Amino acid sequence: MRNSDRWPKRSLGILAESTTGKKSQLYWFLFLLISAALVNSFLIDKHFSADGVYYFFQILQKRTFVHHDWARQYSLYLTQWPVVLALQLGVKDVIALNRLFALGIYSVYLISFLLCDIALCEDDKTMLIWPLLSMVALNFSTDYHLSGEYPVVMLLAWPILFYLIRNRLTTADRVILLLLMVLYSRIYQSAMAASVVFGGLLVYQNLFRKPGRPAVELYILLLLSALIFAIAWYTTIHPFSDANKTAFLDNLPLVLHNEPLCISMVFMVLFAFGSAFRKPWIYAASMLPLLFYLGTLFISAQGVPARISFASRSVSTFILPLFMLTALFLHYRGFRFDRIPLLIISLFIALMVAGNIRYSVDWLQYKEEYVAVLNSHSGFVPVEKTCLMKNPCQWGWTNPFLSLAWSDGCVHSIVMNQPSKNGFFKTPFRHLKWTNYLCYSKVFLAVDSTVRICP
Repeated sequence: MRNSDRWPKRSLGILAESTTGKKSQLYWFLFLLISAALVNSFLIDKHFSADGVYYFFQILQKRTFVHHDWARQYSLYLTQWPVVLALQLGVKDVIALNRLFALGIYSVYLISFLLCDIALCEDDKTMLIWPLLSMVALNFSTDYHLSGEYPVVMLLAWPILFYLIRNRLTTADRVILLLLMVLYSRIYQSAMAASVVFGGLLVYQNLFRKPGRPAVELYILLLLSALIFAIAWYTTIHPFSDANKTAFLDNLPLVLHNEPLCISMVFMVLFAFGSAFRKPWIYAASMLPLLFYLGTLFISAQGVPARISFASRSVSTFILPLFMLTALFLHYRGFRFDRIPLLIISLFIALMVAGNIRYSVDWLQYKEEYVAVLNSHSGFVPVEKTCLMKNPCQWGWTNPFLSLAWSDGCVHSIVMNQPSKNGFFKTPFRHLKWTNYLCYSKVFLAVDSTVRICP
């Protein structure tokens, strides 16, 4: 969309350069902002929240990838390869392994955005706003499980979509696209929704856009879209865990309590309508939810609790496809974003990044409280007798794993789960864990006399 005649013609620095639609400097700058928030989360171990620390525990305990759901395995390969490789090379330093675990998670963000940029080639680079918007609106609002599978399904959807938009692909492009779609077939059950968009796009292109795509290529891509759908559909009907499926459905209403997510959706609706109808006043209205969120950053002391953040993973099923369809609609209508729309988008991304960093303090304080409990107790500690029970970041059944991960090389105490949630890590232990990586205080000799004792 070209609205230069409607907006004041003044220099906006890098934004002015981006209006050609061919340059990606602005979008990489915005990606670096998003990366800053991710790095902040990794430095305070937020990737250990929810089930993350259990994944890390399992990787170190078994010295290989986590295997718990066939339909999600490729996402675990993509996020866990650095730490698994280091283990195979003999690395035993828990802090170093932790950083490699975080690196694996971040690598999917980086590779996804890099492939998006490559896929667009010489096409309109303003399409890069969509993976960026998806990251801050969807991935950030559910980041209490950074190490999970559903963030990956949202990240990889965009490079696949951008490669499919192109009618003529080079041999290298075809290899990358086929590899991405094969990976996408075993990422997460919500890939089913994105696969419908992929298949629909291919049919639309063939019927109405008259592309130069060879018939064999079209059929292979349609077959892969159908494969993604079939695997996701089957494993949704027959999940590896009925409890997980029930929790996913029961927690759907909690999405409405995820304030950053709801604000993002209001912003996106207003912004999309402003783009579709070319109405400056709608663009102006899209600033209202941003002003509201800016106010909450100063007023609200705490961010979204872990439970609500995790429950909001349904966005990968219901909201991600809407983002993708909106991007396709605007693309095929020939809309291009000029200075003011890009400035509004940049402000939105910057504000979501600021909010993510601002409320990461919740997890940092929880970690500090947890470490204080570990340092002030000895042996097995019932979580009910600590200050951790009512913390909104507390996950319930991962306490023993956090105790090991945050023991700084020497385990003096282990916080136990409530009795009803001890299924994964019972007391008393018959065998202590991570004995190849950690030392234990003498109090644990009663459990295992072979452990290395702290200096």
